[in-house]
Amino acid sequence: MSEKEFIFSADQDKLTGKEVLSKSAKSIVVLLPLALFSVFILPRLFALGMFLDGMTYGAISRNLAEGLGSFWNLHYSFGAYPIFREHPPLAFFLQAQFVRVFGDYPYIDALWSALLGVIILFLTGTVAREFAQNRGDTNRQLNAFLAPTFLLLSSTFVWTVQNNLLELSLSIFTLASAYCVLRASSRNSVLKCIFFSVMAGICIGLAFLCKGPVGLFPLAMPFILRFSTPGYRTSRALTVTFVMLVSLFILSIFIWLSAPAKEFFSAYFKNQVVRSLAGEREVAGSKISLLEPLFGSFAVPLAILLLISLNQASRGLVFDSLQKNRQRLTASGLIAFSASLPLFLSPKQMAWYIVPSLPFYAIFFSELVLENWFSFLNSSSARLTLFKYIQAGFVSLILLGLFLMVRNAGKPRRDGEFFRDVLPFQEQLGDRPLFTACRPEQIFDWGLVALLQRHLRGSIVLQGGDFVILDSQGTCTNVSLAGCSLLQHSLSLAAPQGLLSSQRFTVYRCAQP
Repeated sequence: MSEKEFIFSADQDKLTGKEVLSKSAKSIVVLLPLALFSVFILPRLFALGMFLDGMTYGAISRNLAEGLGSFWNLHYSFGAYPIFREHPPLAFFLQAQFVRVFGDYPYIDALWSALLGVIILFLTGTVAREFAQNRGDTNRQLNAFLAPTFLLLSSTFVWTVQNNLLELSLSIFTLASAYCVLRASSRNSVLKCIFFSVMAGICIGLAFLCKGPVGLFPLAMPFILRFSTPGYRTSRALTVTFVMLVSLFILSIFIWLSAPAKEFFSAYFKNQVVRSLAGEREVAGSKISLLEPLFGSFAVPLAILLLISLNQASRGLVFDSLQKNRQRLTASGLIAFSASLPLFLSPKQMAWYIVPSLPFYAIFFSELVLENWFSFLNSSSARLTLFKYIQAGFVSLILLGLFLMVRNAGKPRRDGEFFRDVLPFQEQLGDRPLFTACRPEQIFDWGLVALLQRHLRGSIVLQGGDFVILDSQGTCTNVSLAGCSLLQHSLSLAAPQGLLSSQRFTVYRCAQP
């Protein structure tokens, strides 16, 4: 058996029709994901404001880039989390390097997040092409664009790319490990198998350093391939898994030998992992609350599948992909399920937690419709006029995205009152201002903390600040306002996630006690 036939060897059905797509068809394949990226991502690229978590991660990364904190002792603010150990440090370290190179700007977090989104789309196409390695070259290229297209149709993925969440860095390394597992599984050469298995283990370790245990699911891939692919030997699955575990173990030993790393993970597992599993922090949703974002995320792909099914039924045809691609459908579906299953069992659930599994669901959907997609693109010249209209539509969407990107540049997309009220007197606050909380609980007003830290480098502290923040309740039990002078402006803040009405915060300048 040749090395190209090692995995999915029994799945040799080839697509019918012409082997080479026309130039018009190829342009449609390329323009579709570009058009979707343009209309979904570009309009918010240079706008102001971001989801609470994205601002928090951006502030921590910026602080690290500017020398505040270290890899194992991240710094958020001088009030809340002067040492931040809520998440592993790798994602922050990577973004810090980006900030260090390009500088700190209000939109740098969105640019970083968009870059991660592009890498994820590329890796999704690469993994999809590797799944389809027994096809002709044309069809492998087709799947490399179709799977990212389905991923861009996921509302949850798009929202995550717009808001700089840790799941993006995590997804890059889980996809890279999946690619390495597939390469290790499709190589008869022992050295190549070991090399890619080692790389897969390292990528899993890096995924863990981005978001913790949720990055371990690619360890299940060799046995998923074993049970979904005829001809895939148990010995190969055991070999790949063993080498991955050994490389992951060696990487863990090197990390554990560092005293700061050991201290970090001791605190991280105690305060984050154990308490989250016990349901003692940030419990959200029911045991099946992730089903809504999962199915809602792929509402458009599911609608497309329904239309294709109805069309085939009307023509008396069966769903060809279920027969021709059943092994790849089973493998990609099980991998996606293995990535999302642990999240369904966790008491701590947020919609964006499912993002690492979405590329594999996208590959699953692309395998379902690939036969019909190829048949449409490989149609007769009678459709050349239709193709030209489609091309024009996609180009128009790309231009629309670019226009909206320029039009929205510098405009707030959320927390607009904050940017309107605060930025005019930013110079009066100075560099890294300290705000004394009128009430102790203000230190944990996460929306206000994130806005002040990310855009003003400011921290809310209990004592010793040059300024005092009085919120809309009008009470000040933590500090006296005697001798303080009211600044010209007050700041406004929409409550986190827009669940409540906006609050007003009055700022006083006070002499330090």
